[in-house]
Amino acid sequence: MNLSDNIFNVLIVDDSNFFRVTARKMIEDNFHVRIFEASNAFEAMRLLGNHPIDIILLDVNMPEVDGFKAAKIIKHQEKYADIPIIFCTAMPPTKEVVNRSFDVGGIDFLNKPFTEAEIVRLLALYFRFILHEREVNRKIRDNHKLLEKEIEERKLAERALRQSEEKFRKITSSAYDAILMINQDNKINFWNEAAFRIFGYSSNEVQNIDFIKLISLPGKYQINNSNFEAIKQSAKDILLSKHFEIQAIRKGGHPLELEVSVSYVEISNQANYIIIARDITQRKLEAMLLAKSEALLSEAESIAHFGSWEYDLHSNSITWSKELYRIYEVNPEETVPTIELIKSMLKLEESAHFMELVNKAINEGTPYTVETEIITPNGNLKIIEGRGRPVYNSEGKVIKLVGTAIDITEKKLSQRKLEQYLEELKELNATKDKFFSIIAHDLKNPFGALKNLSDILHSMYNDFSEEERIEIINEIHNTSIKLYELLENLLTWSRSQRGTLDFNPDETNLKFIVSSCVELLKGSANNKSIILQDKVEDNLVVFCDVNMITTVVRNLMTNAIKFTPENGEITVFAEKTDNEVIVAVKDSGIGISDEDKQKLFRIDVHHTTIGTSQEKGTGLGLILCKEFVEKHGGKIWVESEIGKGSTFKFTIPIK
Repeated sequence: MNLSDNIFNVLIVDDSNFFRVTARKMIEDNFHVRIFEASNAFEAMRLLGNHPIDIILLDVNMPEVDGFKAAKIIKHQEKYADIPIIFCTAMPPTKEVVNRSFDVGGIDFLNKPFTEAEIVRLLALYFRFILHEREVNRKIRDNHKLLEKEIEERKLAERALRQSEEKFRKITSSAYDAILMINQDNKINFWNEAAFRIFGYSSNEVQNIDFIKLISLPGKYQINNSNFEAIKQSAKDILLSKHFEIQAIRKGGHPLELEVSVSYVEISNQANYIIIARDITQRKLEAMLLAKSEALLSEAESIAHFGSWEYDLHSNSITWSKELYRIYEVNPEETVPTIELIKSMLKLEESAHFMELVNKAINEGTPYTVETEIITPNGNLKIIEGRGRPVYNSEGKVIKLVGTAIDITEKKLSQRKLEQYLEELKELNATKDKFFSIIAHDLKNPFGALKNLSDILHSMYNDFSEEERIEIINEIHNTSIKLYELLENLLTWSRSQRGTLDFNPDETNLKFIVSSCVELLKGSANNKSIILQDKVEDNLVVFCDVNMITTVVRNLMTNAIKFTPENGEITVFAEKTDNEVIVAVKDSGIGISDEDKQKLFRIDVHHTTIGTSQEKGTGLGLILCKEFVEKHGGKIWVESEIGKGSTFKFTIPIK
């Protein structure tokens, strides 16, 4: 295992900045790592909650919470219990100190000061252990994928049979299909409940009975020993089920139609064959009745008045049935059917294609089927399926064309409506998936942090000083505020999706909306030394729902703060056109790649990015912005380049 090909996350916990810097350099000079630093146990717990840590270097002598207590806190959390902890201290490595480090979950001990060679040797050892664990986990995942693929290719019952006979019996006892097992001599040695139901024989009646003779009709061996042996051999050679259909007989003489598969399995070094038989008697009967029904329907359609026609090439005359006049919405007493009349109802390109098919039928004898849209003389759109074929004289010459025309308008429109419904359903499913994703992931982390902090405070209350308790309580309070903001967004989005969100547009001063958002977000911007500039003209009136557009501006400004580094600049401005206003939020942030721009504003793509100060988001804000802007009949877009900042723009009407 090559350590240089792998990245390890190392957490250094020490109140000495000199030690952390020294240790970081030693480690980074020798390994491919990501170093996370904490000066106390509380910072360490926060980093553990936000990053997947592989190994911890933990100082013993720290103020407030020493290394032993910190280790105890970490190991108390089940999800951190397996992270290796190496204690680092200048204390003499007495037996009591070493034993205590192991008692609280440590795996090794480094005495300060230590050389670069010592820490490299120790970390190399544990990094190899970690790599080994990763490799084991990878192999487990790979094996799991292979197993899933096997399940797809084989029936669950067959795979279960290969694993163990006991598991096989449990599965087959509740199976709908007959599942039985025979040995190399075709003698039955297993017979499930479904086999009893299908064939009428109990398992005791069929033990060591020849399967072929049992199911064969008297005098009619649909499958004899010779070809069954070939089937068994094929199943054994390629280890795949062989499928075929046969006629068989049930106890009492009733005939059966069966769909059968044969698979090879080896049990206790003995060749066996699993046979799965499905009773398809009813399906076959239904298929026969369906075929008969279709034949009758086909005969009825041939004489029914779909709208039939005949084109006599000698007289150049066309005859229509009464139904065809109705389809084309013309009066039979006032209309003479002609090719030109048909062409006049077709679009130009469809007219050319129609004449090409007619000429090909006349000159080459090629039948045709065509689907076209027509506009009837009454101005109605119809979709017609037309069929035509040539009729020959005794000399083999085409003398006329005959065919039918079927009005499939209703069917096609229903199909298009169904496609529209399916698209809407897809979007609804994406909305649902987005909602569940946010609940499952974006709510889970802050709730997990709340739980961890409250667990620590609850279980170790007396171990902390008053200042430490206040620090934990403040962290719980801040996390609760973030949770509340996320829930507010979720509730707003939920009401929007259910159509219960009020929409009350009115004439509003845009300056008022932008100024209130700037005032609200001033504190967040100041925390990163970001300058907020409001360059919207006074008395610029727009026609909008104040709450919705305030939400849009606030979300765009919040995102701008999130992705703008310290000492950056964010400007909000607006440009008035003839009938709308273009509002823009411009930042000097990190910018967005062309690939990521395609993922924005989409409910079916889960896309979030960590802010410049490790701020997290859900991707829900921009989706809300898009919905609210489109509710006003506007549009929203982004202009951005990596490293050159971003400008989010949207339009709202003036009236």
